[in-house]
Amino acid sequence: MIDIGSHRVAATIALGPPGTDPFDLEVTSEAIYVINQGAGILTVIDPRSHKVVATVTVGAGPYGVAVS
Repeated sequence: MIDIGSHRVAATIALGPPGTDPFDLEVTSEAIYVINQGAGILTVIDPRSHKVVATVTVGAGPYGVAVS
């Protein structure tokens, strides 16, 4: 996570082991959704706590995420 005011790293969030391959993300006021292509999972992060709150298996080789 980057603090846009100071232009510094505010938090580092582990999404999984090497090879997880974060590929795409969608940001809302409620959550950050990260698609991990190598692991075939969607990671949901709480932007206030900087914690992973859910991991969802989505299948092999996902290429994007969209939230409505």
